[in-house]
Amino acid sequence: MIPLTLHEVATATDGRLVLPEGGSDTAIVDGPVVTDSRLIGPGGLYVARPGEHADGHDYVPAAVEAGAVAVLVERELDAAVAGGAAQIVVSDTEVAFGLLARDVIEAAGHNLTVVAITGSSGKTSTKDLLAHVLSQHGSTVAAQESFNSEIGVPLTVCRITPQTEYLVVEMGARGIGHIRYLATIAPPDISIVLNVGYAHAGEFGSLEAVQQAKSELVAALTPGGLAVLNADDERVAAMAPLAWAEGADVAWVSAQGRAEDPPPTTPAEPYDDEIPMSERPDVASATPLGHRHVWAEDVRLDRAGRAAFTLHSDSPTVGPEQAQVTLRLLGAHHVGNALSCAAAALRIGMRLDRIAEALSSATPASRWRMEATLRGDGVVVVNDAYNANPDSMIAGIRTLVQVSAQAGRGTGRTIALLADMLELG
Repeated sequence: MIPLTLHEVATATDGRLVLPEGGSDTAIVDGPVVTDSRLIGPGGLYVARPGEHADGHDYVPAAVEAGAVAVLVERELDAAVAGGAAQIVVSDTEVAFGLLARDVIEAAGHNLTVVAITGSSGKTSTKDLLAHVLSQHGSTVAAQESFNSEIGVPLTVCRITPQTEYLVVEMGARGIGHIRYLATIAPPDISIVLNVGYAHAGEFGSLEAVQQAKSELVAALTPGGLAVLNADDERVAAMAPLAWAEGADVAWVSAQGRAEDPPPTTPAEPYDDEIPMSERPDVASATPLGHRHVWAEDVRLDRAGRAAFTLHSDSPTVGPEQAQVTLRLLGAHHVGNALSCAAAALRIGMRLDRIAEALSSATPASRWRMEATLRGDGVVVVNDAYNANPDSMIAGIRTLVQVSAQAGRGTGRTIALLADMLELG
């Protein structure tokens, strides 16, 4: 983490600092910031969260023994329990953790570019892909696994150091306002919206509600930022006026060739009734600002179902460019993910040929997402069991069919083993 004194941490979290005997509020927190006591290290901060099955406060002694210099707690613990660690006592550790992460972002200053990704499916794969691309250009920190919640985003933010140039965060939502809150923790300089689909449909109630929730990431852009929007999804394309109202640019990406110019611009309303009209952007009068098109042509799959394509980019300042990309990821749906990564990387100054090279060298980074394993008897097993919704399931089955067709197994069997779509809510 970016080093902060105990006093600074307490101030950021609106907490009450309880020092051990002989302790000083100038002691530095510069180690891991974690919610799992097993992951703490010297100089770290342990966030004790009350849970349904376990109370994080019970693990404070283990965290202190492992080197925690301070613990973030909701109740003051006995000095013997806290050992030699300072206690920062707050009313709600989850809220305080978010406040701390925002302070870390502020401490990073203009050296840091925040890229935030949302969508009903593909967030983690795109996050992994973009982290690989940006790491070829500068020091990059990205979310681990699918850390995209009120706890996951602060955990990611608190991993940055003074040398970090790019922060890639996932932002998920189970309802209206969730992404808006996460964006207050890590205000995005670049917002990527992949798609609007049926994930968590039981909690949102409608696709319109999903669209509204995802559009919060565009409305949260910093002035002069960039919205990377999937022009192949009309609900995503309709978010463009929200970006323009915030003084941000738009990059259109399409896996189906160059998008029409301009794409649909019927705005999605991103705010609920709790937001005063005076605080909402003037979407109706928003005018298009600078824009870039990034698209794919000549998409083809190899025998293993991995896509290759010609990557195109066109902007008013640079003009048309193209490069060849050969992905090592399974499934044609990764073409759209790769295009979004390319648009973000172009924004931060990478050359198109370098982006294409990085996209082509990326390998799967998160488990249980289109993992292909060749068994000894020749059977290929594709494990996409992390979670499921209709959109991701369609992509998975489509990939299975494509792999089977490319392999030419006319006499073999292709089997889809499906379980409940519990992500729907």
